[in-house]
Amino acid sequence: MTVNSSSSITKKRRKFPKKALIIVGAVLVFLVIFAFFGAVTPATKMLGTAKTLRDEARLLKDAAATQDLDQIKTQLTATNATLSILQSQFKGFGWMQVVPFAAAYYSDATHGLKAAMAGVDAGLKTVDAIYPYAGTIGLKTNKTEAFGSIKEKIAELLVVGPQISQNLGPVRADLDVVSTELNYINQLCRKRDRRSLVSTRLSLTFKRL
Repeated sequence: MTVNSSSSITKKRRKFPKKALIIVGAVLVFLVIFAFFGAVTPATKMLGTAKTLRDEARLLKDAAATQDLDQIKTQLTATNATLSILQSQFKGFGWMQVVPFAAAYYSDATHGLKAAMAGVDAGLKTVDAIYPYAGTIGLKTNKTEAFGSIKEKIAELLVVGPQISQNLGPVRADLDVVSTELNYINQLCRKRDRRSLVSTRLSLTFKRL
């Protein structure tokens, strides 16, 4: 009789309350939905935008090779628009800010995007500053043709440089933003490297004990 009663008690203990199972199931469903809409869907969109950005970077490189200011400005404008889309899509990962370890990488990407946006803005403003002197320094536009060697272009640029520099104030501000954001990323990377080194040393110390 004693054996039967103990076994029945054991069987009863193995049963989980229905409410607990419902709660666990609901949590799992929530996590799956959150993973899909909070990570998978935004990541898929960002991947497509990143590919577009890569293609635009290649087109920008080709435009720079032709020394065509109109083409360069067109590609910079397109790149700027794509970066804005990417920045907007990245906000879908805002939840990473409260996740240990992931928060640091979210911060890196945020500062990296800010640096990229400021860099493209600097490029657009530089084109606008140079554009009126394109014919003088041998760059192509819809009104002028590219001419002269690199050495000749530099010589002409030195002549009109003072006039161009007067229009480069906003460019310097953008470059300062780029420098600040990249320095911030470097500082975070160094902190992570130091933490990783300390963690490695501690683990080696405990293994020796």
